[in-house]
Amino acid sequence: MKNLTGIFLKAFAFFFIIFTIPKLVEYFFYPMYIRGRIWPPMDHIFLSGLITGGIPAILVVLVQVIYINRAARKYNVDSGDINYGMHQTMELEIEEPSLSVFENLKNNLPSKNWEIAHLDETKGVLRFKVSHKWQIPDDVVTIQLQPSGVNRTLVKVESNLDYWLRMSDNGNNFRNIQQVRQVLSH
Repeated sequence: MKNLTGIFLKAFAFFFIIFTIPKLVEYFFYPMYIRGRIWPPMDHIFLSGLITGGIPAILVVLVQVIYINRAARKYNVDSGDINYGMHQTMELEIEEPSLSVFENLKNNLPSKNWEIAHLDETKGVLRFKVSHKWQIPDDVVTIQLQPSGVNRTLVKVESNLDYWLRMSDNGNNFRNIQQVRQVLSH
């Protein structure tokens, strides 16, 4: 269950702040007195913040796990190799020269939702913007090719969101990595 803690903490902090800050502002600036005491008390505010922050955070984590497990079944990925994080990486070595791998990726990856954002054949770098339905902003997939011997290429792939505030990517970066793996295996 790699990286689920980070997703949980990010979602929890977001929901805790969203639900607690307005109550704290009300507590300090617009207090409501019942029988000479401010209502709700401070411990009640923090307890409700923990609950209303924790429950949606757990749901965000469950959605991430469900989507990534579904993609893992589709691409036949072993359960021990699953990374649940939003920042996905892959590194593998292929028995092909880097120029042919570069051309293979450049010609076979662009589809209706993959768009080449940067291309540098001399450095062996390909960068794609990948758009998904119902997701703003896009994913950024960076592929770096390094010759590692005679007719061998080391391929480093990194897929992450183009925006750092997202809590979950619903497995899109995992699917991006698997699509690159699929193109490289053909």
